[in-house]
Amino acid sequence: MDLVLSTYVFNIIMNSAGRHAYLDNAVANLKPGGYLLMEVRCRQPQERCDTACVDYFSCADCSKTLTHEELDDLLNPHGLRRISHYYRSHAVAAIYQMD
Repeated sequence: MDLVLSTYVFNIIMNSAGRHAYLDNAVANLKPGGYLLMEVRCRQPQERCDTACVDYFSCADCSKTLTHEELDDLLNPHGLRRISHYYRSHAVAAIYQMD
């Protein structure tokens, strides 16, 4: 595929292994140079992780939310590099390209 769209799917996968399996599947379907559009619910300024969080997914205030930097940390090991991102009131969308 030239383009894979992921709109809020990543928000419902709460464990790290599940997220990496999802990304492995997306990457397996992309052509070299292909694009992944990842849209997720973004963390609001008042939502903070603390020492009780594990992999940013377990505390009530930040579960199911990500910043574009956290997306980068998750997607870069899969050979995806962010080329653009934008924020809306409750969402962040980022475009990644396959290396």
